[in-house]
Amino acid sequence: YFLGRVNADGTPDPSFAPFDSMGSNVTCISVQSDGKILAGGYFKRIGGQSRGYISRLQSDGNLDAAFSASADSVVYTLAVQPDGRILAGGAFTNLNGQTRKFMGRFEGDGILDTNFNPVLDGAVGSITLQSDGAMIIGGSFSNVNGQAATRLCRLNPDGSRDTNFVGTVDGSVWTVAVQADGKILVGGGFTTLDGQDQAQLRRLNADGS
Repeated sequence: YFLGRVNADGTPDPSFAPFDSMGSNVTCISVQSDGKILAGGYFKRIGGQSRGYISRLQSDGNLDAAFSASADSVVYTLAVQPDGRILAGGAFTNLNGQTRKFMGRFEGDGILDTNFNPVLDGAVGSITLQSDGAMIIGGSFSNVNGQAATRLCRLNPDGSRDTNFVGTVDGSVWTVAVQADGKILVGGGFTTLDGQDQAQLRRLNADGS
């Protein structure tokens, strides 16, 4: 239930997910370079075992019991950095028992990265990595690290805000993708972008304009 895998032709892969159930909705999936599968969502149990809105599975769908990450509310987005650390965004305010306002980072084993702590005032719905290690984040927030940032922002690799990024939208951003040329696709519930009528799906230049 709630998570499955299909073969290349679209038929179900019966060898995947031997556990009974994810327990509730899965909102995001990210596959690591070693084939392990990160999942986030509304679930709090997997196959009868307690899990806090985030978990990792082996490539065959079995639970990776060694992965220790947890959140106190829904995880909407996950992104794996080239160094193996894991970025998480959502509606949570706590990760692994420590305060994290809607975004945080884990080490590869699920231990919380205590050196990364951006503070937002609303949910993060999308995290997309750029080639230089910076992160484009979207969501329902209006403030990042004490500075105005209206639902779309770029963070430096250390979690500080990139003040040169200028994109602003009037509604929630739930998906972001970076093209090979550096331009940024943005989708969500907005009707204006940088003050211009731009409904639901638009593209930005690399600087956010």
